[in-house]
Amino acid sequence: MRIPDKVKIGPYIYRVKQRQEEYRDDNGNLLWGEISYTRQEIMLGPAPSEERRGAAFLHEAIHGILEVAGYGDTDQAVKIETIIEVLGTGLYEFLTENGLLAGGDEDGEDKAQ
Repeated sequence: MRIPDKVKIGPYIYRVKQRQEEYRDDNGNLLWGEISYTRQEIMLGPAPSEERRGAAFLHEAIHGILEVAGYGDTDQAVKIETIIEVLGTGLYEFLTENGLLAGGDEDGEDKAQ
């Protein structure tokens, strides 16, 4: 999976930063990635494989999609069907809007500006 320097999630442009050093939270837990809504950044730490890095990237993008849809990191009780609908539409839009699907933009340029 190609990981661009920036992506559009809903109406927001997020910078994607890939770190070479380990990335840990305040409790010392190793993180593959993290999203900051206030800085509009997705930070990715080093990963043992490209697949792991891609999965971490999508994981953080899903957090962003849910935040835009009103289902942020709170303890809201949400039915699974609602989450699936949001993810189905949101993930497809994310992949197509950012030219990440095979056969996407012919020029290979990021659509996020």
